[in-house]
Order: sequence, then structure tokens, then C-alpha cells
Amino acid sequence: MKIYKLLILFFLYFPILSFANTYNEEENLFQVQLIFISHNSSNYIDFQEELISDSFINKSNVDVKINNCLINKDNNCVKFENDYKLDNFNSYAEILKKDKDITILNHIEWIQNFNNDLFIKIKSGEDYSEDIFDNKLDLQDINIIGSGKITKYEGTINFSKNRFYEIQVNLFERMKMKPPGFFSTDILTSKNYQIKQKIKLGKINYIDRDNFGMIIRVKKVKNF
Repeated sequence: MKIYKLLILFFLYFPILSFANTYNEEENLFQVQLIFISHNSSNYIDFQEELISDSFINKSNVDVKINNCLINKDNNCVKFENDYKLDNFNSYAEILKKDKDITILNHIEWIQNFNNDLFIKIKSGEDYSEDIFDNKLDLQDINIIGSGKITKYEGTINFSKNRFYEIQVNLFERMKMKPPGFFSTDILTSKNYQIKQKIKLGKINYIDRDNFGMIIRVKKVKNF
């Protein structure tokens, strides 16, 4: 997959540092870094007789509007006073931007403590709202959409710890399907991805699927 080639570039140009020996183990703040990419520029899938229409399930989530904000106890994204001392994924993002075969959909970073019920919002990609409003795109199942803009990707990502550190992704991928017939209207489909993956702190972790990929790193925040 495309993402493996990109990760090799990361390892060559940027050493992956582990700060395990410099953290105070009593500290419980973590920096989560995510770059969400698409490696398929098409918004279409092949025609299938049975409509793919996984119903959208909306979980209470936090919208990270400013990178490296702190998610407080009220689940608000507020300024982290030491944000200027934090490492970031900007250099990785710059490498990805040079690759014409992929598109960066989201680049978000935030600070959180352990809260297994904290879900961070993912909403990006093609906006189908206008096409549906103008009847250029057929919405046969209204249950596949959420609130606000009807985007190609929508869902949540969650960092938690049970026996292991884990990333959980609940993502809906909406694609167009062109049915037979010259004058037929495209149909909007929805496929749900539920992904659970163990991760190692301070290391690059990746998730790769047919049309999208995620590059993730979680680090304990230093006691500045």
C-alpha cells in the first residue's frame, strides 16, 4: 500500500524518539497526533445491486479546531499553556503534501488525559450537501447522514487504555455509485469502518485501508 512507502520516508528523514525515560510516570497527559489521508481521488465505487447503506451513528464528540489544544474535564478544546514547547506533525505533513497521489484530509493534534469515553471528531473530504439539495445525487437512505455538511468521511477517533494502549476509529465512508442507465442519478452509499489497533507510545502507528490511511503518534507530555 501507498502508506508503507511514506512511512519509510518518515523513518529516513525523522528519527522516531521515545521519551519514556524523561516522563514522570505520575503525569497523565498525552499528546495525540493524527494525519488522515486519502490515496484514492475518486468519489465513486463500482455499481452493486445491493446498496451499501450503513446507518450513521453519532457519538458525543469533541471538535479539535486548534491544534495542540487541551481537552479539559468539560470536553472543551482550550489553549494548552505549553503548546509552543510541544513537538508536532508539521514536518510529516509537508512530506505528504509533495506526494501527488494522496490528499491530506485532516491534520489534528490535541492533549488529553485518560478518558476512555473521549471521542474526537473526524469530518472531511468531498462535501455532497449541494448535490443532494440540487437533486444531482440520490439519497435513498436518510439514515446514512449525520448533522451539518454531508461529507465523504465522518466519524470519531478515541485513544484509550484497557490492558493496552489502543486507538479506536469509528468512521463512515460515503461514496457515489452510478447505477445502470444513461439518465440515472448517482446514489450516495455509506460504509462503516470500526477499527481497533494497539499502539506503542512515542512511535509512529498507522492504519491503512483501500481508500484512506491514518498516521498516528501518541506521546506522554513532558513535565515542563
